[in-house]
This record gives sequence, C-alpha cells and structure tokens, in this order.
Amino acid sequence: MELHFENEICPALNERYPATNYTTGWMVGWRERKRIALKSIKFDISELDARFAALLRDHGWNVLFFHFDPYSRQFSLTKHQSQCSKEIRIAKAIIDEANKKLSTLFSGKIQTPVNEVEEMVEGLSETCLEKIWRNRCEINSLMGPIMGIRDLDALFWTDQRGFTIVEFKRKYPAQGHMPTTDKETISNIVTGDLLPEDVYNQDHLEAARVFGLDVGSHVKTVKQFREMGVRFLYMILDSDKRKASDHVGKERHAKYEQPFLWMYLLDESFKGLALTPPKKSGSFGNEPRYQLTLPVSQFKKLHLMESQRKNVKN
Repeated sequence: MELHFENEICPALNERYPATNYTTGWMVGWRERKRIALKSIKFDISELDARFAALLRDHGWNVLFFHFDPYSRQFSLTKHQSQCSKEIRIAKAIIDEANKKLSTLFSGKIQTPVNEVEEMVEGLSETCLEKIWRNRCEINSLMGPIMGIRDLDALFWTDQRGFTIVEFKRKYPAQGHMPTTDKETISNIVTGDLLPEDVYNQDHLEAARVFGLDVGSHVKTVKQFREMGVRFLYMILDSDKRKASDHVGKERHAKYEQPFLWMYLLDESFKGLALTPPKKSGSFGNEPRYQLTLPVSQFKKLHLMESQRKNVKN
C-alpha cells in the first residue's frame, strides 16, 4: 500500500486540490539529542524539499541529504548537504554507520521469499521493484545510526496554509479503549510529560470503534511539527483485508470502493488510550504499544479514487 499511496493516491490528491504541491521520502528521528530529518536524493532536490529543509533548520533540526547507490550498496552525502561543521560531523557518522550496518545485513544468507511476498510484487515494473528495495535498504540501515527513525508518508504544501504532513494507513478500528475527557492528561501524554503506562487501566475499558495513533512515534511527530506550524492529516483506508491484491489490481490501481477517512489532528481530537500487546503490535521489540485513540465517528469521508466515486450517488 505504501507504493500505491505514493504513485496513485498522492497524485489524485494533487489533482483534486490543484493549488497544492507535494513531496515524499522524508524520514525523521534523533541522534546525540538532536532532531534529525533526512531524505534520499537520486539526482537533485526540489524547491519544496529545499523549503522544508530551511524550515527545519530554522527550528534547530539537522538535515541530511544522502544518496544510496543500489549497485555498490553504499550510502554517501550529496552536494546539497549543509557545510555547518557540526551538521557535517553528525551526517558523516550516520553515513559511516549505515554503510557498516548494510554490509552486515547482506553478509547473511539470502532467504527465499514466501508466496505472499511473491504475490505482492508480481507484475511490478523493474523501476517499482528497485524503489521498494532501495526504501527497505535505507530504512533498515538507518535504524540504529538514527534513533526513533520514522517516515513521513507525504508532505503537501499550499500557499495559504503551508506544510501538511499526510499519514496514510490501511487498518480497521479497534473495538474498545480507555476513554478520558481530561484534556490535561491527553496534552501531557502528547508532550511526553506523562507516560501512557502510568495512566492506562484495563479495568476502565469501554466498547467503542476507534482508530489509534502510536504514542512513541506518530503522536511525537504531531507534537514536533505542530510547534513549527505544520499540520498533521491522518488518512485511513478502513479495511480488515490483509492481501495487497484485495486492494489494488496488477497495475496498482485502486480496487477498493469504501471511502478514505480523514481528520486533521489536534490534542482535543484524542479521546482515550489503547494498548496493543507485543505479539500483536507489529513492533520489533517486546514492548507493548500504546496509542491515543480517535473515534471513527469523528472522521470525515473522502471519495477520491475512481473506484470510490463510481458508486456514489450524485
């Protein structure tokens, strides 16, 4: 769905709202207690990427523009890197560690893909397959050199409202959460002044259809970028189907008919707290995953793709 979002959904959003422009491929995290934003550059950076980098640096972030060569399997800095001595030092250390980790990753035995993976990539062009492979190499190699690394699915820009981060998920609602109407509690969890495990109480769970947003990653992104005047749009395809072929055809065009659900996130958007056990969380570690929750009823609907619009009554 990641490839479908970038190649099909983003252009459709841009066509629907022609005053916008967008970019993809940014990642964020931290190192040496400094916020880091980085992007892989194949040839040159766009005007929008340069504008975003300038915004980040104005707010004290380090920005890293790097190049990954899939043939030599090497990371390198680009000519677009800032010449600030501290930023260069951190950037070089990240690149060196990423190259060492990638070398280690490829030193093991190559595993044969399972049937489900073969089905997912069947029919993809060589360009698409290379892009998927590059993205996986980049994110897996940068975990460790950069702490808390996470990607920004897309950045949209309008002259009227500036930058908006769009976070896209294919998921289905949880059926319960621990509700809270205490605005201070929610605000303190968002800022990190209060740990979710100190608040969560399983005895207070109530039935409700809610979507969640991870406290340790995406909620942190909401907070960090809101301080910079950047909005956060949460966009969801509500579906419990797990196979890629259930959602997109061989040409990667949309098959789903249900509308997207979307919402701009503020502190007051969150209405509770949920916990996902380690075995179900999809995380790499053994820690439970806490999420702030958003009632399904709060989301608006968007019929964007042709498959979504065809059954909508005029």
